[in-house]
Amino acid sequence: MVNIWEYASSLPKVRIKTKDGGPYVGYTLMVWDADESNDDEDSITIELSSGETRSFYPSEIESIEEIK
Repeated sequence: MVNIWEYASSLPKVRIKTKDGGPYVGYTLMVWDADESNDDEDSITIELSSGETRSFYPSEIESIEEIK
């Protein structure tokens, strides 16, 4: 499982590849703690170039990398 918390402080642009094969590229907006969001898992929310926001759980993510 990936560690989404390493992206919480700098809020970088990231490339996320999901386990279902979907590649997503966008700027990190927030990393959510499961206790604070009343959810089962922590999550990361990114803003795609289209302006759409997407949230991902670590269990859905195959890989995540910062884009410089």
